[in-house]
Amino acid sequence: MLKHILNYLSVTIFSVILGVVSIPVLTHLLQPSEYGLYTTFMAFYGIANVVMTLNFHTSIGRYWYEKDADVSAFISTSILGALLLLLLSSILLYTSHSLQTLLGLERNMVKYLAILIAIDIFFVTYIQILAPQRESKKLAYISISKIYLTFILGIIFIYTLSIEKFLSLILAQVIIGILFLIYITIKIKGYFILRLNKKPLTYIISYSGPLFFYSLSAILMAQIDRIMISKMISPAETGMYSFAFTIVNFLTLATSAILAAWTPDFFEDMEVQSYKKVAEGIQKIISLSFIVAIFVILFGNYIGYLLSGQSYHNALQYIPILTVGMYFSFGYQLYARGINYSKKTHYLAITFSLAGGLNIGLNYKLIPLLGIIGAAIATLCANIVLMLGGYIVNKFILKYPDAVFLPFIKTLVVIIIALCIKYYFDHLAYLDFFIAFFTFIIISFYVVYTYRKILIPILQKKG
Repeated sequence: MLKHILNYLSVTIFSVILGVVSIPVLTHLLQPSEYGLYTTFMAFYGIANVVMTLNFHTSIGRYWYEKDADVSAFISTSILGALLLLLLSSILLYTSHSLQTLLGLERNMVKYLAILIAIDIFFVTYIQILAPQRESKKLAYISISKIYLTFILGIIFIYTLSIEKFLSLILAQVIIGILFLIYITIKIKGYFILRLNKKPLTYIISYSGPLFFYSLSAILMAQIDRIMISKMISPAETGMYSFAFTIVNFLTLATSAILAAWTPDFFEDMEVQSYKKVAEGIQKIISLSFIVAIFVILFGNYIGYLLSGQSYHNALQYIPILTVGMYFSFGYQLYARGINYSKKTHYLAITFSLAGGLNIGLNYKLIPLLGIIGAAIATLCANIVLMLGGYIVNKFILKYPDAVFLPFIKTLVVIIIALCIKYYFDHLAYLDFFIAFFTFIIISFYVVYTYRKILIPILQKKG
C-alpha cells in the first residue's frame, strides 16, 4: 500500500508545489476581480460537468470490481452515453438565451464548457481504468503533466495574447486538454467498441442515477458559494474567498491521495469481511490527515502571506475555519467508501442533498449579513451535517462496524484546541508563529506516539 500512497502522494506533492508557485504568479498577474471571474467560471464548469453528462461515465471504477465484468462493453457504453448527453445539453444551453441570462453565463463561454467537459469524460475514464489495476505511477505521471503544462501555457498566453487574462487560463486548459485527449484515446482504444450495450446501461442507470444527485450536491457544496459571493457581493470578493480555499486545498489534496491509495485495499477487505483490517486502515488515514489539517490551521496564513500580494491578505483569516469544514468533509469521505461498497448510492444522494440544501440556504442568509465569513460558516455547518449523515447511514442502516467516529472525534477535539490557540495568539505577530510551531511539534509527537503501532508498519512496509 505504501508504494501506491507515495505515487498518489506524488501527485499531491507536485500539485502543492504548483500551488505554491502559481499563487504568487497569479496574484501578481490577476487582480482579485480577475481571479474571481476565473474561479467563477471553474465553478460553473464543475457544476456543468455533472449536470450535462448526468454522471454517466463515473461508475467504471466501481464496475471494475464486479465478477465476470465485461469491461469493454461497459466503458464504451459509459463514454458514448456521456458524450450524447453532453451534445444535447450543450445545444440547449448554447441556443437558450433565457437560460444563459438565468445562470449569468455568456454565450461564448458555453463552447469552452462543452469542450472541457468532453475532455474530462475521457480523462476520468482513463483514471478509472488505471486505479483498479494499481497503475498508480502512470496515473501520477499523466495527472502531474496535465496540471503543469496547463499552468505554463496559461502564463504564456497571459503575456502573449490580447484577450482577458482569465480567458487565457481557460484557453490553455482547452489546448492542453485536447493534446491529452488524443493520448488517452490511443491508450483506451482497446477497450472501446462503437455501440451502446443494454446490460451496462442498466448498471450505469442503477448505480450512477442516484450518484448523480450525490455528485451534483457535492459540487454545489464545493462551488455554489463562489457563484453566490460573486452575485451578492462582487467577483473581487470571490477571488479573495477562492484564494483562501486554495491554501485549504492542501489538506484536500493530501486526504484525496491517501484515500485513493487505500480504496483498492478497502474493497478487497470488505469483500472478505475483514473489518479489523478496514479499521486499521481508517486509523492510519485519520492520523495522517489529522497532522496535515493541524499544519494548515496553524501555518496556512503564513503560507498565504508569503505567496500572495497585499490585496489578498484579508482572506487569510478565513483559512482555519475553512480547514475545519474540510476536515469534516474528509470524515464523510471515509463513510462514503462504505456506502459505495454497498452500491446503495441513493444514500450518498440523500446525505449530500440535505447538506447541499443547507449550504445553499445558509449562504443565501449569511453572505448578505456577514460577507465571506458567512460563506465559511455555511460550509462548516453543511459539512458537519454531511458527516453525521454518513455516520447514521453506515451504523444504523447499512450496519457496518463503525471505526471512524471515535478516532475522528478524538482528533477533532485537538483541532478545536489548535484553532483556539491560533485565534487567541493571532495578534502577537512573530510570537504567534513560534507558538504555532511548538503547538504543531507537540501535537505531531502526540499523534506519532499514540498511533505508533499503526504508523510504524507503514514506514516498514515496502509496497
